[in-house]
Amino acid sequence: ESRIDQLEKVTFKLGKNVISNIKFILNKLRIRWIECGPNIEAEHMCAELTRQKIADYAFTADTDAIVFGALKTVRMKDERDGTKTKKMFYVYELKDLLKTHGLNKVQLAQAGVALGCDFVEKVKGVGPASVINKVTNNNIVFTDHQKEIINVFLAPVVVPEICKSET
Repeated sequence: ESRIDQLEKVTFKLGKNVISNIKFILNKLRIRWIECGPNIEAEHMCAELTRQKIADYAFTADTDAIVFGALKTVRMKDERDGTKTKKMFYVYELKDLLKTHGLNKVQLAQAGVALGCDFVEKVKGVGPASVINKVTNNNIVFTDHQKEIINVFLAPVVVPEICKSET
């Protein structure tokens, strides 16, 4: 229950009217936009946009875009500085992360799932200090559901039409 409560705090849904208004404003400002199809995670789409050189960065509050394979990711994180909370922005480049940690994309997806993500619980007994060693030595036992999520992270996604106009 506490995990469900935690996820409900970070999940929200925009109503059709709000989405329609956003599209209207974007069109009037001639700003290109994409709408993800059903059952497509937005961070997956953003990662694919960076791979196809349509977007320079994926912007996110967590690390799923990196695990989905975004070439460059900007991550926003609130950090406490004494009594103040300030927003910090971190830039990650996939090639640097893979090279620094000696991982390939499959191992990165395994590490992401092992540490826990939006889609599945973490693997017990695996933490940030041990995950890379355990992944590179193939020393983690994943459940069927966790294996399924690893495949979701590695699956290709089709980018829909980009330059929409609903004027």
